[in-house]
Amino acid sequence: MPPQILASAVTPQALRGLSDFETVQELRCDPRCKAARGLGLPDMAFAPSLLA
Repeated sequence: MPPQILASAVTPQALRGLSDFETVQELRCDPRCKAARGLGLPDMAFAPSLLA
């Protein structure tokens, strides 16, 4: 996973107080989150362990 995508996930995670699992679930289920992080609709989300 490119570091800029991971960074774009970690920043809102810290601001909103989400767990790694919640962050990845949001990314998998909300197309707005995918677009905000530079992913297309068919792109797969990453495993929560990448954020740990």
